[in-house]
Amino acid sequence: MSYYRNELGMTTSFLGIDLSLSGLSGMLGAGIYFLCFKNFSAKSILIAFNFLNALFNLTIIILLNRWNIAWGIPDAVFIVAWLTIQGIIMTIGGLPITIVLSRLCPYGLEGLMTTLLAGF
Repeated sequence: MSYYRNELGMTTSFLGIDLSLSGLSGMLGAGIYFLCFKNFSAKSILIAFNFLNALFNLTIIILLNRWNIAWGIPDAVFIVAWLTIQGIIMTIGGLPITIVLSRLCPYGLEGLMTTLLAGF
């Protein structure tokens, strides 16, 4: 975040809006998961989306080298798009773990499981 603020000149209000959009992208990712990926095995989703996340995180090099400006994409648009896509990928990749753990949870310990999941 300090890079966005110091090097790119983003305001704190933009960063707040950006974090809100990141939360919405998580909800969008959950919707995509339940529409398209709920019938896939947890193992295949974890492997595919961890690999996809690793590849996608390399695209931040575009912002660091300022290639987005050469391509005509403003920094704000690139950051919003990047964080939105990252939120979707992370949500889809993390939901199988949450679902498996909720199924393994003994009756009466749902609150503890929620606390443990929120802590990680």
